[in-house]
Amino acid sequence: MKQAMKRLVAKKLMTKVARLLAHRELVIVAVTGAVGKTSSKVAIAQVMAKKYNVGYTEDSYNSEIGLPLSIFGLKVPDRLGDVRVWRKIFREIDELIENFPHDALVLEIAEDDLALMRPFMALIHPQVAVVTGVSLAHTDQMGDIGKITSDLASLVRPAKELICNVDFAELRGKAFAGARTRTYGMNESADVEFTNIKRAATGYLTAELIIGGKSHKVTTGMVGRHNLASLLAAASVGVKLGIDPRDIVAALESTESVKGRMNL
Repeated sequence: MKQAMKRLVAKKLMTKVARLLAHRELVIVAVTGAVGKTSSKVAIAQVMAKKYNVGYTEDSYNSEIGLPLSIFGLKVPDRLGDVRVWRKIFREIDELIENFPHDALVLEIAEDDLALMRPFMALIHPQVAVVTGVSLAHTDQMGDIGKITSDLASLVRPAKELICNVDFAELRGKAFAGARTRTYGMNESADVEFTNIKRAATGYLTAELIIGGKSHKVTTGMVGRHNLASLLAAASVGVKLGIDPRDIVAALESTESVKGRMNL
């Protein structure tokens, strides 16, 4: 796709998203971070489905074209430069805006393209932003770990509430601290945590989910300890949105690892 047309399509898609948000009041959860975004997004959607009709995609669509399309449940077309294809897509979007099937969205936000994602975050103004972690995965584009951390902090600024994985020391700093921040992790300082993690004979992990000082046993569909972070992110969002802990546990137990990410 030529750059001029790409910019035109991206601008048109942003206009469509703005129109949708003016037309419908939606609960929006934005998921960002250098690791675990897709797994967390899927787990969060499973928990939110206990209370909302949730829209999300399992694909990692977080480009200036893919992300707006994912809001409408549409995929990036094969023929990106075909004007007729985009006319058809825009007609579909207009129909969806008038009859949008969801009252909540879970969106994956790339952390390595601030020029693109900052305006998008300002537009959607999410009720909750989840920061899954910090790593050196994108240092070729983003610099050192300190810059990655500060960039993430600026990216989630438009969100009303933050949920951070405090197993990463960088997310325990003052850039993410404050009354609007809740935490999750596998340590005792977190608001939502897993303890007593064990491996069952099936190969899957079991754990005690601690919410508000109360313990709930969870038999997960995860085999990697690091995969449990996505379930904690989902539980934290569920607590924030007032979902019953029993429903949160049921959703976590039915959540499977995303394809290609530690499956038996």
